[in-house]
Amino acid sequence: MPKRRILWLLLALPILGVFFIGGSLTLAVQLENRDSFCASCHTEPESTFFTRSLEPPVDLASAHSQTEVSVRCIDCHSGEGINGRTGSLQQGVIDLLAYISGDFTQPATTHNPVGDIGCTKCHTPHISKDELSTGIEFQSHYHLASYLNEWDLRAPQAAGTCATCHSAHSLGTNADNHFTPPSNDTCEDCHRALSGWQAPDS
Repeated sequence: MPKRRILWLLLALPILGVFFIGGSLTLAVQLENRDSFCASCHTEPESTFFTRSLEPPVDLASAHSQTEVSVRCIDCHSGEGINGRTGSLQQGVIDLLAYISGDFTQPATTHNPVGDIGCTKCHTPHISKDELSTGIEFQSHYHLASYLNEWDLRAPQAAGTCATCHSAHSLGTNADNHFTPPSNDTCEDCHRALSGWQAPDS
């Protein structure tokens, strides 16, 4: 093979590699944007959750999917910004490899639950800085600003999160009770952890 052809080949391969990687990432992002893709493998519980999103809301996630902005699976199941989306893509690759290899359980159990950022990246703009720092506007905001912060400082491994009370896929909840399950376990855990602590006066 002539040296010139080899040189052109060596120059072309990295460029083709960049286009291939870029195209693959673009395709992956577009697929992740579709809720139907999350259920395309017909695995559980994704298939059930997707079906709920097509019917009258029965849980927090299906209620979100039918709002004016049509919240998608990926909107909650990713962090904020490019880094957050990159993390979701990495998890997607792991899940895909597990599915192809057949090394996965049904129904699946998540090892990377949605963190508070999955909620606060959308809901925080509706709360002013003063409300976040003093928690005086609503009882739920008061818990966010005072009690949950203190609980996290005292017991970061055991402290509750947004999803602890507002579970996205739990049945038996509705908008009237802010999609909180009918259980006081989390309340009692928090009160025990903060025994003797006084929240700032409103």
